[in-house]
Amino acid sequence: MRQFSRKDRIKMFLEEETKGSLNESVEQNSGISTSYISKKLDITRSNVSKELNKLFREKQVIKISGKPVLYLSVNALASKINLPQKNNFIFTQEELSKLLTVKKKDNAIEDPFEKMIGYQGSLKSVVEQLKAAILYPPYGMNILLSGSTGVGKTTMVSYLYNFAISKGILKKNAPMITFNCADYVDNPQLLMSLLFGYEKGAFTGANSTKEGIIKQAEHGILFLDEVHRLPPQAQEMLFQVIDNQTYRRLGQVTPNTIGHILFVMATTEDISSALLRTFTRRIPVSVNLPDLDDRFPTEKLDYIYLFFKAEAKQIGSSLLVDKSVIEALLNYKTPSNLGQLKVDIKLTCAKAYMKENGVLENKISITFNDLPEKTIKSYFKEKKYQEVLIQDLVSRLNETIEIDSTKSNNPESSPNYLTTPNATLEPSFKVSSKKEYLHNTGLNEAYVAAKGFYQQIDAFEELDRSQTITKIINYSVYTAVKTTLTELQLNLHKNTILGLMLHINTLKNRIYSKNIPKYPQTTSVKQQYPQEYTLALDIRKRLNQLIDFYIPEGELTFLTMLLHMSKKKSKKHWYFGSFPRG
Repeated sequence: MRQFSRKDRIKMFLEEETKGSLNESVEQNSGISTSYISKKLDITRSNVSKELNKLFREKQVIKISGKPVLYLSVNALASKINLPQKNNFIFTQEELSKLLTVKKKDNAIEDPFEKMIGYQGSLKSVVEQLKAAILYPPYGMNILLSGSTGVGKTTMVSYLYNFAISKGILKKNAPMITFNCADYVDNPQLLMSLLFGYEKGAFTGANSTKEGIIKQAEHGILFLDEVHRLPPQAQEMLFQVIDNQTYRRLGQVTPNTIGHILFVMATTEDISSALLRTFTRRIPVSVNLPDLDDRFPTEKLDYIYLFFKAEAKQIGSSLLVDKSVIEALLNYKTPSNLGQLKVDIKLTCAKAYMKENGVLENKISITFNDLPEKTIKSYFKEKKYQEVLIQDLVSRLNETIEIDSTKSNNPESSPNYLTTPNATLEPSFKVSSKKEYLHNTGLNEAYVAAKGFYQQIDAFEELDRSQTITKIINYSVYTAVKTTLTELQLNLHKNTILGLMLHINTLKNRIYSKNIPKYPQTTSVKQQYPQEYTLALDIRKRLNQLIDFYIPEGELTFLTMLLHMSKKKSKKHWYFGSFPRG
């Protein structure tokens, strides 16, 4: 596991504190002091000052002049404002206040990937890798996408293209040319003539010189789909384009110079056997897109909603989808991935539309019997192996989900089909009634949240029978919690360990999506539960040294309450339970 240096810890802490202060309001005295960081991270003031000066020289923090000198994270500021170009990053409070009141440029373009389903979930590492490839100077790096049929390789290329334009890597009118090599697998000569062009007289019927798609893709992106169908001769001809930015039309002797082309290629085959080794080494970035059945169930649910939304728009009528339909679509296996899911939903809507005889006076009802026969058969076959996360999702679905055809078809405009928004267990501040809340007189909201959260954990007791814990929890979080509890020699109930892992994992996702939870501050929690509070302090301190994000101080209240609920459940005697299997 990665151990973070003192400088890294200070940098991450400062970034989170800066984001928090920017999300609040613009204050007269913005900034974080050396002594505050020293106190919060338990690092001597002199060492904090030393590391801050290093970060300042690296232009990762700004200094705010005054007594005391204050600091803010450049990364966090850059996400909110346009920092001026200065020889040094020293600002007065007045200068900073002016900057904070100025909005970002009107023509600033948001990150296109933020609209992608799975952007902060199962595709997070894939997207980060692809972004790095696009942004690498001077023109980005060539990319190879692999994965089964229907996983969304073509869609990913569209996102890459829009991202490259948003970052100024490509011009707004830059070409994006798609060429499917499988269309010409039986005629390699035709394939190469289309790809590279040909000279007049190069072959029978070549009555004039013609450029190929290589020239059309100049200063843009050339997407070669099913690239494993590209014959070895064509792969070798591409060497010159990639290495020297030159190419020859068929029948041409003298090479032509061409502007830069960013190659994005896709294959469903094993690249080590399907492509020349000399070819693959010219594609430095290779990523695999996961199958739909290997992605988070919440993401499959988002796709189900998205595809139903598209059909509602196509039909021109709102849909009333039964809960049983969603459950079946979540459970059945999709060998052809997103493509198959989309077609099956289209067939389902077509059957429901036929029942209405094409009359759209009322909303169209989608029932279980409208599903394709193969989907129903697969559902009954797979239901007995239903994953715990899918069970949890289905239990929180409304009995009928209305899909309105008039609203925006955007995966970000999330439907209200769940009673809670995420599949991962999260603390909820809701109580069933005012009477229940009053019954808990003297207990703060964090207690109610922890109580509800701990009750949810019981539903995961059979988790190991259906899937390993690391399938739903980031492995670094799993290892950090396990290491922390072992080092601190804490004998906690097995479900408390699982609950802690789930909570930290959810917290990580929320922090990365800039949705940091806030708990009410209580001055009495330390006095009411001193033992649990001390344990929460130790756990938070050690976890902040091990994980790659910063756990806010506000989490102490919730962690204290979680430990208290664990103590109550085990009749006030904490005991050691084995760690969930990884």
